[in-house]
Amino acid sequence: MLRKHDLPPKLGKQGSSTLPENLAMNTEKPTKQKNRLGRNALSMGVGVGLSRITGLLRVQMFAFLFGSSFAMDAFVVAFRIPNFLRDLLAENVTSSALVPVYTSVREKEGKEEAANFAGAALALFITIGSLMCVLGILFAPQIIKMVAPGFPSNTELFSLTVTLTRILFPFIVLISIAAFFQSIQNAEGRFFVPAVSSAVLNLVFMGTGWFLSKNLETPIIGMAIGALLGGVASILVLFPGYYRSLSGKVGVFAFWKFRQIKELLFMLGPLVIGVAAVNINLLVNTIAASFAEPGAMAFLNYAYRVMHLPLGLIAVTLSTAAIPLLAKAHASGGHDEYVKSLGQALSYCILLAFPATLGLGYLRSDIVGVLFNYGSFTSSDLTNTSLALLAYTVGIPALALNRIFSASYYSRKETKAPVAIGAIGVTINIVLNVYVIIQGMGFAAIATATSVAGWTQTIIYVFFLASKYGRPLFGSLVTPVLRCVIGSILMLLALWGVSSLGIENRLIRVVAEILAGAAAYGLVAIRKP
Repeated sequence: MLRKHDLPPKLGKQGSSTLPENLAMNTEKPTKQKNRLGRNALSMGVGVGLSRITGLLRVQMFAFLFGSSFAMDAFVVAFRIPNFLRDLLAENVTSSALVPVYTSVREKEGKEEAANFAGAALALFITIGSLMCVLGILFAPQIIKMVAPGFPSNTELFSLTVTLTRILFPFIVLISIAAFFQSIQNAEGRFFVPAVSSAVLNLVFMGTGWFLSKNLETPIIGMAIGALLGGVASILVLFPGYYRSLSGKVGVFAFWKFRQIKELLFMLGPLVIGVAAVNINLLVNTIAASFAEPGAMAFLNYAYRVMHLPLGLIAVTLSTAAIPLLAKAHASGGHDEYVKSLGQALSYCILLAFPATLGLGYLRSDIVGVLFNYGSFTSSDLTNTSLALLAYTVGIPALALNRIFSASYYSRKETKAPVAIGAIGVTINIVLNVYVIIQGMGFAAIATATSVAGWTQTIIYVFFLASKYGRPLFGSLVTPVLRCVIGSILMLLALWGVSSLGIENRLIRVVAEILAGAAAYGLVAIRKP
């Protein structure tokens, strides 16, 4: 249950805050704060864009080599497990829990103490990741039975999935270290290299995976080894920036001796549920898909990766860029900065997420065809993946907004409200997926359940944040919403106009449609929020 003290402070008359006086000071000009968020988001957006593009290239390679084969289904499940833990322990937890605590230590106790805390936290994450790795390898068969309960009936599929899972579990340790290095650099205002490090991972993953898959008896195992080598490469790329961020004061310390670690641990439990609702829903979808038609796992995976390109560019970029600024504003007492930065992030999110949904939904078949319709990827795979993409695409604005909403809480070290809202979303997704399994509704309904759960969370967030922030925050969003609506109408007209020209070459048609749609939308919508 959400309680009053779980929610952000309400603004009083004349914009005053109920925060103590030392937290109500604003020592930085709003314009400078806005510019900083824009610069950070742009810097990270370029890096994330490169990472997402190389990620799509990686998925293209899988589609070309394995299509919707049972080897592909096995890899999707095996890789999803360490990726799920990666998102819980690494990306989401480090950005939402580590950054606020590290920023607070740095602001109040100095950079040297912050560096010591970072060394202790690194030891903690390595320990947790290593424990998960050992348990995952030992209990891989039992884990697969829980995550993909429909697999054990196919002995060959189940055996391959277990083997791949054991090979891939060390990935959680590697990626946890990489995500830790990324978060410390984000806290120190470094965004581009941390964001682009995933592109390095993908490139090494693809290069070594392709080579090994051509030289091993079981090709898909080569891709699993490639993933591990990609993780090592990302650490090597990130370490120099991490070293500079801490002014060379790096190390691994006994985490149990640091009082700040208790504060971090206090946040970790709630964060697993609150921040990771999307990832938990994805795991639930995996369970449901194991009972669906053959190839369902592959269709959902391909569609999710396409959907995740705009989602990552918008949600990950904005939330990651905003958290350090929000955390610093909270730690230093700049409540006005805090509200303005949150409003700015939401404005950018609205202006980007809704047209992405409309454009991706309209062009889904052409985009999937351009990306995957080669080699082992058949016309039937194209139809099914496009259908799954449409179902996922509906939820893009909700999932993006939820990342910003949850960031507003975690930057203040508040976990109860996001946990409660995340739990509601997960519960709804579970109930819908159980219904899908019982009714035999197929993979598209599974993807739709994710979107419905995401929008439910968004509605709850809006209701409670509006009741506390009111006009100062949400009133500032009226103009961006109007620009988004008008721009989206122009964009759809432009897309329809280009598609009606009858351009036969699919690649040329997609490029023309995207350029025309973006130009039409930009005429109205793309201005500083």
